Amino acid sequence: MKSIKRASMMLAILSFMLAAPSLSAQNSSGEKELKEGKIWSVEYIRTKPGMADDYKKYLAKNYMQVMNKAKEEGLIADFILLEGMPSNEDDWDIMILIAVNKYGDMDGMDEKFDKIVAQVFDPKDEGRQKELKSRFEMRKFMGGKMARQLELK
Repeated sequence: MKSIKRASMMLAILSFMLAAPSLSAQNSSGEKELKEGKIWSVEYIRTKPGMADDYKKYLAKNYMQVMNKAKEEGLIADFILLEGMPSNEDDWDIMILIAVNKYGDMDGMDEKFDKIVAQVFDPKDEGRQKELKSRFEMRKFMGGKMARQLELK
C-alpha cells in the first residue's frame, strides 16, 4: 500500500515538474501566459454548533442585500459564498470571497461600506441593528487573506 501511495506521489510530482515550464509567466515568444485578475479578500468562518442554518439565513437576508448594493454601485467587482465540510475543529465551514479590480479599490472600503449599510438598513431600526450584531454570536472568524486571481491565456 505504501509503495502505491509513494508511486502516486512521485507521479504527481513528475507531472507537475513537466507541466511547470508551460505555466511560466512568459512563453517562448515573450508573451505573458498569465494575466493578473481581480483581488480577492477571503474570510474563513466557522459557524458555532447548531447555528449554521441561522447564519446562512442571516447571510441570505442581510449580507446579500449589502453585497448586491455594493456590486451595483461598483464598490466591489464580485462576491462568492462557499460552504464546506470542516476537516477538523479548527477549520472553516463558510468561506466568504469579495473581489475588487485592483488594490487601490480597497482604499476607504470601511467608510464606503458603512454608507451602503446605512442606505440598505435604517440605522434607527433597533431590531435590524440587533440582527446585524447577532452574527457574531453565530460564528467565529477563523482567519483571512488576500489573493490575486491569475487568468490563463
